[in-house]
Order: sequence, then structure tokens, then C-alpha cells
Amino acid sequence: MKYCIVIIVLFVMFGACSTDSLDTYTADRYIYFSGKNAEDSVNTSFFFYPGATELDVPIEISFAGRPITTDTEYELVIDEGMTTASGADYSVETKRVWKAHRNRDTVRVTLHKTAALDNQVVRLALRVKENDNFRVGPLSNALYRVVFTSLAVRPVWWTERIVNEYLGAYSEAKYQQLIIATGVSDLSNKTASELRYYSLKLKYHLQREKDNGNTIMDGEAEMSVPVKG
Repeated sequence: MKYCIVIIVLFVMFGACSTDSLDTYTADRYIYFSGKNAEDSVNTSFFFYPGATELDVPIEISFAGRPITTDTEYELVIDEGMTTASGADYSVETKRVWKAHRNRDTVRVTLHKTAALDNQVVRLALRVKENDNFRVGPLSNALYRVVFTSLAVRPVWWTERIVNEYLGAYSEAKYQQLIIATGVSDLSNKTASELRYYSLKLKYHLQREKDNGNTIMDGEAEMSVPVKG
């Protein structure tokens, strides 16, 4: 089974140049990974997608400079020094064509669920490569990292707001019970009412198990969630 990830991008601020510094009316053309800063880019786990053997990660690339009027070749490269994933863990088309009259392109990285991911977190690092057609844009957006695993790591959507208002502190045991109770593993981009709905499903699930003589523990304490209702 294959899933396509809706990316939550994590930005880290650097003192590098911004896209504002690019002269969009010169003879040069620039390409760069989209976003305010793309270096720390995607963290995901197959744990969040039960049954999945592949995950598609869409990566957006932006353009600035002289308009592209014909299909034009560009290239990405794997940063071997920063990449810890093996070639079996992912696939990506690095030699690409920028379609005429477009301001953006999307590269899809396919992550493969290999046995190596069961006990380690790995990283794929991609860089924009300069060629005869394009220069590299802002250095802060020249690198894109995809960090992935099959381990149960805290998802990025499990924020302090989620901790305080809905699910409480993250633990692998609680996350597993959330999936059992709701059938979902990703609560990113959910509305407040949806977050409350899924949190209450977990709360009622825990209560039913307790009523049936099976109190679910979270470490040494009884598992609980702070959502009201």
C-alpha cells in the first residue's frame, strides 16, 4: 500500500539571503526549494501509516528570474555526506524537466519500508544543482532533508496545544491506543472540533477498557487524556 504525505514543513532560521534578494529580471534563472527555509524539511514514520509499504513525499521547488519559455532540464543531487539512508530506502528522479511557463515544480520522493527502518532513523538530503540552465537560489533553500523511520516517534502535530487541551503528554503506548480507538494516525490540519472528537474517542475507549477490567497503563500510571467531555 502506498500513501502520499501531506507535508508539515519545519523551518529553522538562518542568516542567509532570502528570495527577496534575487533579481527576477536578470538574464539568470534560479531554482530553490520552496518555503522560508527548507533545510529541516520533513520528519515522518511508517508507524503513522499502518499497512503502508511506500510513502510519497512531494517536494515543491520554486523559480525566479528570466521566464522559462521552453521545457528546460534541471537537476537535483543526493548529498552523500549528509544522507544516511541507503539506496534501498528511497527512490527519486533527480534529472528533471522544468515545464515551460511554470513558476513551480514538484519532485516526489518515494520512501520504501525496509527492515533497516525498524530500528533506526535515517536521512535523505537533496540539493539543487547548478547547470547551464539554472543557478542555485538562496543558500538557505538549496538543501532539503527528509528524515524517516518505522519507529514510533512523536509526530510533529502533537504540539503543546495537543498536550494541554486534547491528548496529554505523548507516549508510544498512548499513540498506539489512539490509532486503535480512532482508526487514524495523523491529526495534522484537523479543526478544533475534529481534534476534540478524536480525543474523546480515545477517552471513551480507555474508559470502556477500564469498565471491562482492563485498565490501560501508560508506564506506571493509568492512561488518561485531558480533553473535557
